[in-house]
Amino acid sequence: MIKFEEKLGFLEVPLNVQERNQAARALYEKMGFSYEGRQEKAIQLWDGRYETVLLMGLVLDRE
Repeated sequence: MIKFEEKLGFLEVPLNVQERNQAARALYEKMGFSYEGRQEKAIQLWDGRYETVLLMGLVLDRE
């Protein structure tokens, strides 16, 4: 998928992940994504609780 964005000329690939999903966060960091911010109460769950979402991004190499 990232190769597709590079071909289109994207400078960055954005990503949102639930804060509690540590496995996904570790995978994305391993792939080169970095933390850019957070959104508190971004998702409301079926039981009424709210989840925080982390904003991550991967800057594409344009060489």
